[in-house]
Amino acid sequence: MKLCVDRDILIRSLKYISSIIYYTQNLDIIKNILLIIKDKNLKIIGTNLEIEISINIPLLECNKNDKFLVSIKKLLNICKVTKPKTFIYINKEDNFLLINFNRSNFNILTLSSINFPIFNESKIKLEICISKNTLILLIKKTQFAMGNNDIRRYLNSIFFEIYNNKIISVATDGHRLSSYKVNINNGPEKKISILLSRKVVIEIYKLLNNLDNLYDNINIYICETNICIIINNIKFLSLIMNNTFPNYINIILENKNNFIIINKENLKNSILRVLSISDNKFCCIKLKINKNNLIIKLSNSYKEKAKEIININDSSNIKSDYEFGFNSKYILDVLHILESDKIKIHFSDNLSSIRIEDINDINSNNIIMPIKL
Repeated sequence: MKLCVDRDILIRSLKYISSIIYYTQNLDIIKNILLIIKDKNLKIIGTNLEIEISINIPLLECNKNDKFLVSIKKLLNICKVTKPKTFIYINKEDNFLLINFNRSNFNILTLSSINFPIFNESKIKLEICISKNTLILLIKKTQFAMGNNDIRRYLNSIFFEIYNNKIISVATDGHRLSSYKVNINNGPEKKISILLSRKVVIEIYKLLNNLDNLYDNINIYICETNICIIINNIKFLSLIMNNTFPNYINIILENKNNFIIINKENLKNSILRVLSISDNKFCCIKLKINKNNLIIKLSNSYKEKAKEIININDSSNIKSDYEFGFNSKYILDVLHILESDKIKIHFSDNLSSIRIEDINDINSNNIIMPIKL
């Protein structure tokens, strides 16, 4: 078997796939990729058993169809030492792959593809087409609220709900909750929901951000046990979690009678300034709200104190003083993903959660639970 491939196309494809392969895995076979050569087309498949990525790339030359495994680490390293805009010539003889370019020659071992694990796609329940930026937005606005290694697996995930021409993404770690809604043109009338693990969400987000701007629309196929995302010549497959997600709607719709409107950057910078004396980078801060001001307080274990006072833009419905305690990291995470200059903070009393909204984006909801002072 002999073939010729463009080095730049090959290395870009290998980098996409290598991001999901963990070289510390005990199962040696998935440290390899499956190469399928057929009709002047090279299909590369990599998996970590939870995620599978396959990419089709055109070949400049090919004299025979074949299928085998090869180490992705070695093949990627060889491509990295190759100059850009180079053609790589590959011959397969017995169990070795002979790689040639310019005056360099490499022989690397190949393996049989018989035992390589490949996903079996289940029955398709829904097919939708959305823009790449729409999916990026759904993940970006909620992923920070996912749990990390929580024993309750559904907290280490993002929940997607699709119905009535809209998609809602929701994430919570039990102490905070974030949701985001976008409108689409081809959504189903019947509600369909899926739960994707933290690992899967991060890899999808990474892949979407690394893609060229040429890739705009993506096709999503939701099946019984997995989800398939197709972007031009790239196919991303992953398992769907079978856990039940908490009822988030009641939390978002909880009535909060009071609100203030405040400058986002002023709040962010004030929190960062009071944190300069903290023992712990993301410790508890006190927020005190009165008719005219938002006061931020912090004290550390040495009884040192810091205080910031911020003017409130709108507090017309505030009738008394309120005081809360919050994890400063949770507030900063929300402020980081909001885009307007002003934000709206809803609350009801000293013991309830707060809801932070972007004043110009009604599709975003961010709930933070208080810490007992």
